[in-house]
Amino acid sequence: MDVRIIFQGVRESPWMQSYLESKIEKLDRYVPVNSEVTIFLSEIEAEIKIKTPKHQYSFSSQGSDLFETFSRVFEAAAKFLRNEHAKLKVRIHRKFTEAEGFLL
Repeated sequence: MDVRIIFQGVRESPWMQSYLESKIEKLDRYVPVNSEVTIFLSEIEAEIKIKTPKHQYSFSSQGSDLFETFSRVFEAAAKFLRNEHAKLKVRIHRKFTEAEGFLL
């Protein structure tokens, strides 16, 4: 996963960079390896854009506290991707059971 972080009006620091990257790494299990993730941070907004070979997702939130705003947008992205991953697993399971002649 290729991660790009854009700071606008926010002072960039190595600590902030590593914090954001560690949070985004938690999405690895839901996003294909060849995906691009862009994090945009400003004083009042946080946005995460995820581009996969088949889909593009965008999550954003606004607030006065940068960490709280990023946490909200990160949780929204993680929840959505978890749900999509679960739906995919169900579809694969259904296809497998139908192909084998089993119906649950």
